[in-house]
Amino acid sequence: DVLERARIIGLDFDDHIEQGLLNLEHFNPTETTQGQIFRRIEEVVADGARLIVLDSLTGFVRTLRAGGELLPQFNALLNSLKQLGVASVMTLNEGAEHPAGQSEIDFSFLTDNVIRLSQYRQDGAIGRSIWVGKKRYGPHSRKIRALHIDPPGVTVRPIEGAFHVTADKTDDVST
Repeated sequence: DVLERARIIGLDFDDHIEQGLLNLEHFNPTETTQGQIFRRIEEVVADGARLIVLDSLTGFVRTLRAGGELLPQFNALLNSLKQLGVASVMTLNEGAEHPAGQSEIDFSFLTDNVIRLSQYRQDGAIGRSIWVGKKRYGPHSRKIRALHIDPPGVTVRPIEGAFHVTADKTDDVST
């Protein structure tokens, strides 16, 4: 459960949910069509949502094999959200079947920013890292930083010493 995992790292969203400031919805891509999810997004935006987070697009990519046309729909959705002043954040899990930074479908041209979450090896251990792969407007740091998600929360800091970014798993967080 997302709320339980958030509590473990010190994030408690219960008050936000009770106040109507946060709405979490789970969709199973094998039971829900892309169109149904897009319509639900339109409904919550009409109700006043200012931020939409889709975690993750991996299920959508898998449903493409069943004949869906995801890229034109996503392009229309993102343009609509942008015109309405609604921010969108999407994640895409990329596993070992794809080299780091690549997926079956390239969504990066649809986004203004791409933040990559990767694994790195250092001194015989695996760590998580975060770095900006794309920022459409303005300069950005190209440094890879260590990412720690544990109690009391999320920490980003420089990686000390030599390390190697692995190609085993990379996640995109597109904004």
